[in-house]
Amino acid sequence: MSHPAWYDAWRDDALHELVAKQNRLYDAFKIGDWPRFDCDFEAGVLDFSDAEGDAPKVRAEIQIVGSTSTSTNDWLWSWGNPHLVETSCEDLLRVRQFGVDNGIDELTTDYLRNDNLEGFAWMLTAVAARILNAPGAYRPPRDEGGGIFLIYRSVNFVS
Repeated sequence: MSHPAWYDAWRDDALHELVAKQNRLYDAFKIGDWPRFDCDFEAGVLDFSDAEGDAPKVRAEIQIVGSTSTSTNDWLWSWGNPHLVETSCEDLLRVRQFGVDNGIDELTTDYLRNDNLEGFAWMLTAVAARILNAPGAYRPPRDEGGGIFLIYRSVNFVS
């Protein structure tokens, strides 16, 4: 994979920025402590609440960054996934364009492999968050298999 010389450090900085953003979101909204979350990918909404049937307490507008598959050990960018509704990942086209404009193959290649798939997915999510100036990111919990990685467009308490 090719990329400019500045990209490795820039990407590492993006990850550090995302960690700081995640800490701020936790402090403000307790993201990660809510016992329930509900995603509506077509509507681009992620709700956090206390229990099934409860009204949402925190709502995030989201975009899908990509997904991992542990069976094939790969990452798939959302813009390369034909099963997703276009509106659920439209912002990510700017990430792809950033890759095109700067010659960064990992931002323009649909499928990518990495031995540290979870860490790699978080790194790519951090890059997307930095390019899109997203306030943070989320990976819904899963039992086994792959995962889906999201960035927030906004996060607010629901009144």
